[in-house]
This record gives sequence, C-alpha cells and structure tokens, in this order.
Amino acid sequence: MIKLLPIPTVNARETRVLWMPFLVEVSTRGQASLEDMERMVVTGEAQLHLAWDMEANAARALAGTIIEPGRGGLVCHLVWCTGDRMAEWVDLVDDIARWAKEHIGCVAMKATARPGWSKFLRPKGYRISHVVLERGL
Repeated sequence: MIKLLPIPTVNARETRVLWMPFLVEVSTRGQASLEDMERMVVTGEAQLHLAWDMEANAARALAGTIIEPGRGGLVCHLVWCTGDRMAEWVDLVDDIARWAKEHIGCVAMKATARPGWSKFLRPKGYRISHVVLERGL
C-alpha cells in the first residue's frame, strides 16, 4: 500500500535523506538547480509529499507543490514529481489535492509536467490550459 506523506517544512532537514535522491533526479531534468530547489524546501516555499510504500517502509516517489494566488483563492501548483513504478502512486495526486484543500484552503489544483502526464491527469479532471515552449540560447 502506498500512502501520501506530506513533509512539513519544520521536518525538511531531518528527513533530507528520504527526499534528496528524488530532488537530485528532478534537478537533472528541470530548470532549477538542486541548490535552489533545496532552498525552496527548507524555507517552506515548496512543500514536499512522499509516496510512501508501507510494506517496504520506503519512499517510492516525491512530489513538490507551491501554493500560489489564483482566481478565486489559493492554487496548489504541482511543480515536481518523480519516482519509479508510477502506476502504484499516480493516484496520490488526488490526495495532494485533498491535502491542499483541507490544510491550506486551496480552491484549485494545477500541474506543470512533461507532456506524458496529461494521459494520467486528464481523467482526473485536469485540462490543458496553456502550452510552454522552450529552447536553449
């Protein structure tokens, strides 16, 4: 059984051994440096959520969210997500949304993700609202 385990900012440093390998993986594919991402975590700018395998007593995936102002209230923005055996934990995105609503008061959820994520998120009610195009200089 895989459960959502939000990591409170006050526990970020002491749980670093659990989430840092995932953050390293995210930083190799993303725009932000590992140092910037870690700073966001320990200052509370970003909230971490582990997909915790109860039987194996181990982390399977990591998601990072940022709370932003939006139309009508706060929005929980899923900005990082990585892990193996995705089929086992992808439904935890619903648990993150529930956490954001119940604990933060968010009125909406959005995700910035690679294109393949749309096949998992669209059935959950997400729609494509924008497309980001990028290139190196």
